[in-house]
Amino acid sequence: MSEFTEQDGVIGKNIFLKKEGETNYIGLHSIGYEIDGKFHSMESWGNEYLNGKMQSPGSFRVFDNIEKVAKDFELDGYIRFNPETKKD
Repeated sequence: MSEFTEQDGVIGKNIFLKKEGETNYIGLHSIGYEIDGKFHSMESWGNEYLNGKMQSPGSFRVFDNIEKVAKDFELDGYIRFNPETKKD
């Protein structure tokens, strides 16, 4: 699933993907602005998560629209999902 968040006019978009039955997953992230109803990315990156914990901030660069990259992952058998929010 994708999620938009907004802070100080900057919008963050997040897409999380995993293979069926696995606990490890990938997060594709992008920040930018919405202009005329369309999202314009300033920067995009991906992170790898093991057991819900990010392994390395900015694990890999994403040089294309994260929706397109997500569709490529889906062709490789990944599914979109929303990770559970941790409660402290």
